[in-house]
Amino acid sequence: MAAMLSSRSRRAGSCPPLLAEVRRLQSRLRRFEDFALVPSSPAPAAEPAGPDPDAAFSALKWPPADLRLARACARSLEESGKALGEAAAEARLFGTPVDAFIRQAASVLREGGRELEAAARELGRAPDPRAGALVQARKAFLYVEGLTRKGLAEQLQGPSVVRMLKTRELYRRLSDAAAHGVEATDRLAELLVRNP
Repeated sequence: MAAMLSSRSRRAGSCPPLLAEVRRLQSRLRRFEDFALVPSSPAPAAEPAGPDPDAAFSALKWPPADLRLARACARSLEESGKALGEAAAEARLFGTPVDAFIRQAASVLREGGRELEAAARELGRAPDPRAGALVQARKAFLYVEGLTRKGLAEQLQGPSVVRMLKTRELYRRLSDAAAHGVEATDRLAELLVRNP
């Protein structure tokens, strides 16, 4: 019983493995934004595997509930990055044209990633600056979901069914990346609330 009480009273503090995952996502977001702004640029290269995140999380002396949240957040970040990689790969493979909605979504996703990184850096510090960054990150990711719906609606009204089908998949991948970004933001927010 005493061990259980002491584990609940322990604060999580900073989380280097989670911050590393956020930075990996930032790198992917930057490469995807470069691709969206200049479609003729080289395809984003596959990122080499980093250190095993499970081993890094296991080394933390955190309460189990906080570790589960941090791991879940890291998984959401990884899934968001994978969706971006798949979007770029499919756009290249199928010759999908990059339109204004996709370029704007790439820029907004990158901004959301910056805000998420700012919030992750604040884990274990004073609570004031982190709430604003999380709210801004969540707004950015949700805005991308709206952009993808608007872009798809515009494609449905266009004359080319083939282009619409190609672009629909790209929008779906961007929407998936944004949805995983929202999940990561929510889990990080819960982690920050649990550790004031």
